This record gives sequence, structure tokens and C-alpha cells, in this order.
Amino acid sequence: MSRTIPRLRRNLPGLRTLAVGAVLLGSAMACGADADEPVEPVRPYTAPSVRTVNPTPTFADGEEATLTIAQSTVGTMLGLRIGVQSVGGGEASLSVIEAAREDGEGEGVTGSEGESFELDNGYTVIIDEVTEVGTPSDVEGGETGSVTLTVKAPEEEE
Repeated sequence: MSRTIPRLRRNLPGLRTLAVGAVLLGSAMACGADADEPVEPVRPYTAPSVRTVNPTPTFADGEEATLTIAQSTVGTMLGLRIGVQSVGGGEASLSVIEAAREDGEGEGVTGSEGESFELDNGYTVIIDEVTEVGTPSDVEGGETGSVTLTVKAPEEEE
């Protein structure tokens, strides 16, 4: 035994949606501007202006900054981004990139407490302290830690 739904009842949900939309549209138009008021034209889209920024920060000759950076994180100081790749065996592996560089190429250095490195850009990085935190697991490379660094900006030659 099949039952046929009358045509009007099948389309009733769609008709309700259409009716509600018409009521809302009419209400919105009634709330709009009066016919006597001039309508302000829409302004054409204009692209935002390009800002010019000096991407190379300047620092005082020989300026120093000290920062502690946790393993697997990146710290920024004196225009350098320094990432601590690994800490273990009293040594730290660092990746140093100039913050203004867009190509992402930098220098990698590995050292222990008290060692210092002069980078190609003239900055000096000194490893002040390497802190290791062991993990309870036997997983190789499971150690974590942090490195305290002092970075010294290059001194201008006279």
C-alpha cells in the first residue's frame, strides 16, 4: 500500500523558507534610507599602501644582551633569531639566523659553557650556561634543557 503525499505538502518547507525570506527582506528595506535621501555611492576598493620598514635593526656598538632559551624553541635578541636544537653531554647545538633575512639561512654552532663564537656578520655569541634536564625514559635524545647566551653586537671599526 503506497501513500502519496499531496503536491502542496511536499513543497511546504520550501515555501515557508521563501516566505520568511520575503518578510525579512521587506523589513530590511523598510529600515533602509528614505526615497528622498540621496544614496551615497560605494567607494571603489583601493589596495593598502605599502609601508617601508628598515628590516635591519641597528644597535649600539658592542651592545650586549643575555637570554635563556629552552631546547626546541627560538629566542630573538639584538636582531638575531637563535634556536636551541639540542642540549646534551654538556654541549648545546644552536642555529643562528639574522632576523631580517628572508632566505632563512644562518649558521649552526655547537659548544659548551664558556665557549664563544664570532659569526660571519660580526656578532659574538657566548654560551654562558648549559642546563640539562634528564627524562625518566630510556629514549635516546630524550634529554631536554636550556641554554643561557650572551650576544654582543659588532663594534664599528674606525
